[in-house]
Amino acid sequence: MQMSNAKILVIDDDENIRNLYVERLKAEGCIVESAENGEKGLARVTDFKPDIILLDIMLPKISGFSVLEILKTTKDYKNIPVIILSALTQSEDRSRGLTAGAVEYLAKSENLPKEVVEKVKAVLRKKRG
Repeated sequence: MQMSNAKILVIDDDENIRNLYVERLKAEGCIVESAENGEKGLARVTDFKPDIILLDIMLPKISGFSVLEILKTTKDYKNIPVIILSALTQSEDRSRGLTAGAVEYLAKSENLPKEVVEKVKAVLRKKRG
């Protein structure tokens, strides 16, 4: 799966961060949708059927951890790779996210947008096989 035409869902309650990643990924040729809370994020997964999801943890309505757990226990969505992009940098949070099924756990403070886009590309390449 090339970056171009890859369907990516960005779930983050911070509008600036959401818009930043939407624009960066669109510039790479991706088809990008976004949601500002966990509830809307799960609804978007159902109708958008993304190839990959960028997921924040601290979300209103339904937390990112709960969104991840729901996705990974739902037959139709369990194989969608999820990259967590969070301000939470504690090792317990990282471990919880990876144990719950995320393919990557990236700290917002430690990863530039360019690096996050590179991770998305790498996960898409791996998914393609």
